[in-house]
Amino acid sequence: MLLNIDAETYRHSCNGTAKKMSMWKNTFFSKSKVKPNDAMNMVYLWLCGGNWTFLQTVGGHSNSYVTNLVKDLNQLLANNVQEHRTKIGGPGIIVEIDECKLAKRKYNRGHRVEGAWVVGGVEQTEERKMFVIQVENRNSMTLSNIIETFVCEGSIIHTDLWRGYHFIQETGKFEHKTVNHSVHFKDPVTLVHTNSIEGTWAALKAKIAKRYRCQAALSDHLLAFIWRRQNEGNLWNSLIAALTDYEFIE
Repeated sequence: MLLNIDAETYRHSCNGTAKKMSMWKNTFFSKSKVKPNDAMNMVYLWLCGGNWTFLQTVGGHSNSYVTNLVKDLNQLLANNVQEHRTKIGGPGIIVEIDECKLAKRKYNRGHRVEGAWVVGGVEQTEERKMFVIQVENRNSMTLSNIIETFVCEGSIIHTDLWRGYHFIQETGKFEHKTVNHSVHFKDPVTLVHTNSIEGTWAALKAKIAKRYRCQAALSDHLLAFIWRRQNEGNLWNSLIAALTDYEFIE
């Protein structure tokens, strides 16, 4: 898809003369030094799944331009998700919950692995509504606050046997079922599993480059991932809507 957009438009002044001005004034692209055609094509390629290396190779732009563009786009989508975030699950709806460490760099055997812990939940529904939150730890208090915030009462929660989840049934707000991953991925008797959230972790790791898997850089990437899930099948129109809602402040 190639876009051909005239970057300049004209506005008549009080004395009848035409004053040239950019059509991108006060928009997401206000500070861009790249031609609007190129900028929008880069955005489209990124939306289609192009990674940092692909964008730099195809676009022929500088390292800093591609880095800043991806950063700004992730922040744009993150803000859009935050404005429309709702709880998932509900009476009778299964919500799988799990934690994952998104590793940044592996050290020699026996040494620690840098990265950030995240906690997420996915509905076992066609919409696959989800949440994912970066956390400092995985203790019961942290998990309790997350579940109370992002999961509707009456949900059926599936988890592994991590001791941090022991509080769930005691709240009286949820039904809690577990699967023992040291024995099987799906319980052959109860059919309880967390395959959906495990698949989400695989998709996250494929989408988020290792250099962004740290406390400071991860949050916007997680929210941008959720935005893509929420708008699956209508990414371009949803992005245009997000750009339209964007408010530039000088």
